[in-house]
Amino acid sequence: GLITNYTNYFFRTLLPLGIRPLYPLFQWDWQMIAMCAAFWGMCIAVAAGAFIKWQGRKLFTSTLLPLLLAFLGVTLPLAGFKVIGNAEFADRYSYYPSIFVWIAVALAYEYFAPRRALWLVVFWAYAALQAVLGFCYLQTWQSKESFINAAIGDGTYIHPVALRLAAWSCFEKGEYDAALKFAGQAVRQSDDFRRREDELFMEALNGTIGVIHGDPAGLAQVDRVLSTPEWGRFRVSSSGFAESVMILAAQAHLQRGSDYDLWFAIQIFKVLGDLSMGRNPLKDLNYKAIAAKLQKDYRRAEALTLQALKLAPDDANLLKNLEAIREDIKNSPAAAASN
Repeated sequence: GLITNYTNYFFRTLLPLGIRPLYPLFQWDWQMIAMCAAFWGMCIAVAAGAFIKWQGRKLFTSTLLPLLLAFLGVTLPLAGFKVIGNAEFADRYSYYPSIFVWIAVALAYEYFAPRRALWLVVFWAYAALQAVLGFCYLQTWQSKESFINAAIGDGTYIHPVALRLAAWSCFEKGEYDAALKFAGQAVRQSDDFRRREDELFMEALNGTIGVIHGDPAGLAQVDRVLSTPEWGRFRVSSSGFAESVMILAAQAHLQRGSDYDLWFAIQIFKVLGDLSMGRNPLKDLNYKAIAAKLQKDYRRAEALTLQALKLAPDDANLLKNLEAIREDIKNSPAAAASN
């Protein structure tokens, strides 16, 4: 918890080795023990030195000790007294605490380098190492494939979320056997907290592949998953996956054409209209307009489409949808009665 997190935030600022896009479960090993001993030993040494041995030296009393205290104070909300979930440490939250570490490094450079040629070489070699590590880590985020490969790592521990990402990536490329293999691996590796979610992911993926192959049992399986309370987690945390599954299910129901299928498709599009939770209003309005059109509430569909066009006035699909909706309004029973 607190001890290891402080150590991680400090040392992964100085030497960002082992940064991963998804974090493994924490395990004690000799490296973590050595880093904890080094960091907390340094803290004790600086604090003791500032008040005893180096009391009269400005570098320690007015510089290093305040920087150390600032780092400890700013990091406290991130490190926490209690670990929640499986992420012992997250480097994406380290930017603010790292400021104080880098100030200390800069001051140390100013203090030592002008006096020792060897220190000058050491500092510039360290700067070059940081540049190389930064370049290497940036490659992780160049594509979905590079992200997934980095998340899977050497295979000793693979985060279940990484396996889901790999499964969905394979699905999008039409590699269905590989997709099911990764999804199955996520279920087998899942802990008790996440197992139900991983099982639902596997069922949704398997059912969606069945829908693509025209298997009625596949659609029934997807419908069961969409009707579970746990599906809400996917709507929030895996919206791309959830959206694709729901659209395929809605399209399959509309193709079947019964009253029940129409009703189910309408419910799906209503949910899709709230899927982004306001982050993508254009998409939300479009889905809500489709639901209204399927309910033959053409006036509402027109109003929603006009709202969407305010956000994207030149969108060809929206303009085409508006034209079709207005044709529906013209041919509707209400219009015929008024004539």
